Amino acid sequence: MMRFFLLFPLIFFTLLTACTPPTPEQNAITALYNTMTPYYVKWREASAVFATTTANFCANKADLGDVRTRWRQSALAWHAIQAFPIGPVNDKGYASQVAYWPDPKNLVAFQVESRLNNSTPPALASSSVALRGLSAAEYILFDRTHDISQQDVKNHYCPLLNEIGTYQATFSLTLEQEWQQFSQQTQKFPNERFANEHEALTEFLRTQVTALDNTGKRLTEPFKTGQTQIYQLEYWRSGLSQASLYSMAQTHEALWRQGWRTLALPRDSDLATSIDQTHVALLENLSRIPLQPLSVTITKAEGVAWVRSRQSEWLTLDKLYGHALAKTLGIQIGFNANDGD
Repeated sequence: MMRFFLLFPLIFFTLLTACTPPTPEQNAITALYNTMTPYYVKWREASAVFATTTANFCANKADLGDVRTRWRQSALAWHAIQAFPIGPVNDKGYASQVAYWPDPKNLVAFQVESRLNNSTPPALASSSVALRGLSAAEYILFDRTHDISQQDVKNHYCPLLNEIGTYQATFSLTLEQEWQQFSQQTQKFPNERFANEHEALTEFLRTQVTALDNTGKRLTEPFKTGQTQIYQLEYWRSGLSQASLYSMAQTHEALWRQGWRTLALPRDSDLATSIDQTHVALLENLSRIPLQPLSVTITKAEGVAWVRSRQSEWLTLDKLYGHALAKTLGIQIGFNANDGD
């Protein structure tokens, strides 16, 4: 009987805790994780298809248009993740193993050619990050200094192209598994990473603000020297610059709509409306299909004006998240490496 009375409070507390509804913060955290998980799945699937299509292309069982399309799909799927690189992507510096940018010295092209001229190249996993990812594959598939549709050129580049495809398929699977593990381990509090929900939301918002700032820099980099440098656009070879920005903007908007907005709206409806409107405007403007790649657009005055407008929209989002939203949620962002630019 005494044992029963000792156990009863513990049982009652456990049942009470289990019946306690989640807080708005817990719901937002779960929503942010649930929003991101499908992007990792999509990237893993796109990487696998790219690897298969690459192998078929090199075996003359798929044409160049097919493998280029699969490359684009893989690149866009990866860039959707870049809007919120919380967890393994940031912790382990994985981003450069997929997309190597900026590349002011054209290191990707130099290292690809150097590797192909090496009779005994090291394993790709131990080679430079500039060689392992989609940027090197983009050079092989799209650069105009060679014509990979020609059989002899294809034979020259295909060994490395196949290696990249295989590496990316394996890497994307590994990263998806690490993401799943990270998300499962950090949704119950306290955990090894976060003491409580507020600490988690603080890191999440800091990460997204930095991502917003870095995304905006993809538009400023070509003008950094005071002159238009089209080769400083990301994906200038494939003409995917604008589409990759749109992919990231879509993820930012989804994270806002599914997670952050649910916390902001009850506290500051005007702020929620401002962020709503900025996301809508940015997505609408980025979704317009240009008649030419962004590398051509920015060589004209009206194209530069268009880019400056998009820069302004990114900057507005950066400030709304980093200042207004952070203040509303009681989060201290602090300074990051990009502040003051």
